[in-house]
Amino acid sequence: MTYCVPCTQEHIDQLKPRIRESDQNELRLSSGRSPEVSLQLSFEYSLECFAVIKKGVVLCVFGVCPHRARDQVGVPWLICAEEFKQEVGPKFAFQCRKYVKRMLAPFSSLMNSVWVENKEAISWLQWMGFHIQPPIKYGPMGSYFYPFVLNKDINYV
Repeated sequence: MTYCVPCTQEHIDQLKPRIRESDQNELRLSSGRSPEVSLQLSFEYSLECFAVIKKGVVLCVFGVCPHRARDQVGVPWLICAEEFKQEVGPKFAFQCRKYVKRMLAPFSSLMNSVWVENKEAISWLQWMGFHIQPPIKYGPMGSYFYPFVLNKDINYV
């Protein structure tokens, strides 16, 4: 059975050596930091953070951080293990929409960016109701990322 629980440091530590390759690449390109440091900082800055677990194994962690410069904007994030896609079924995927709604509740919108090569993440974001914007150069290496946004008053999940 797959379940979602409030994330702890132990969950973060279990996921660090198992971050999927596409997420590792995206984290390096967006921040210039190691994926492990980016995961740790995301956890520490989050208002809420959750771990997806199956048979005692952390498959994914996700959360929302307040935007550093924009009031009423949350920055959602999600980092997975390689086996996430194979282990998490459609029933659980539908439950994820309630977590997006929960993350959006204290904000007027959620926004972040996704690396243009992270095709699985882009599909997931679209399915979850986020609107993908045209690509922009982003991060210390000037890689292309799609900004994505979900506005409470326009397209509330």
